[in-house]
Amino acid sequence: GKEIAEMGAKKFPTSEGAKLCRDIINRIKGPSLEMNAMRVDGPGRRSIDVHYKNLTRLHFFSFRYDIKNFMIANKDYNHYPDYRELEVLRTKTPTKTWSVDVPSTTDFRQHKAFITPPDHKPGFYIVAVSMSPTLQKNSSIVRGSMMVFGDLVLANQSKNGAVDFEVYNGATGTPVKGADIEVLRFQYTKPSEIAKKLTTDVLGKSTFKGTQTPNSSGQFVAFASKKGQMTFQEFSSYSPPIDDKPAPARSMIYTDRSIYRPQQQIMWKAVFYASLKAPGKFKTLSKTQQKVSHFTTSTDKS
Repeated sequence: GKEIAEMGAKKFPTSEGAKLCRDIINRIKGPSLEMNAMRVDGPGRRSIDVHYKNLTRLHFFSFRYDIKNFMIANKDYNHYPDYRELEVLRTKTPTKTWSVDVPSTTDFRQHKAFITPPDHKPGFYIVAVSMSPTLQKNSSIVRGSMMVFGDLVLANQSKNGAVDFEVYNGATGTPVKGADIEVLRFQYTKPSEIAKKLTTDVLGKSTFKGTQTPNSSGQFVAFASKKGQMTFQEFSSYSPPIDDKPAPARSMIYTDRSIYRPQQQIMWKAVFYASLKAPGKFKTLSKTQQKVSHFTTSTDKS
């Protein structure tokens, strides 16, 4: 710990070991800062949590960002803004700034604090936190995260290549009718393309047919919007190969009881069935011949 490193630096002040001890002391006493944010959250909520050490005041900067146009133009395998965009934003004027006092740390350990951002106009933002009141380059530790401010929530579920969307209000849980959904397909080496435009029904639902070519897949992102609110969700779509082979027969055999006395008659029934192409769907086999064999515990056929 810190005390042991101080002893080593004091006892042999000119040695290489003392240099390492002083480096350990500086790391222990120095500040550290990390941040996480909710992907989507409504106003007035503790949307951000920070892990910090040896700091008492944190400074936040939010930048409204056009994430849809970024994803359309992006040719990188990383679909989201990263440190490169954050470095550019450090030279821009933030949409909003605010500062928060956090409890001081005296044990040189990481502590956690939850932060409630001020109200923002609904939309996508890149949020940065710094130990300095400015974002000048090389001035201090800066961490960034992405989040959507707003009440619109988009959920999806894949099924046989198709994707079912559901849009609802995150504050009330009610479905959102008439929300516009725009689906983009990532192409990596060239700009993303608009694959489909949809509108939710009275239940807040809509379906994207996904990739239709058998044994193919694709990476997509869906943007949902209505009355100034927006949100988005990345997803994949996979169409399984077509299986033309006949479904194998299966069986379920059951008896009238679980245990029998010697020489007691065994009553049994069997159900023969085949699975259909739709998952979880089965059909009983009629007018077919099946062979049933009975074995004793010694594996000899009776």
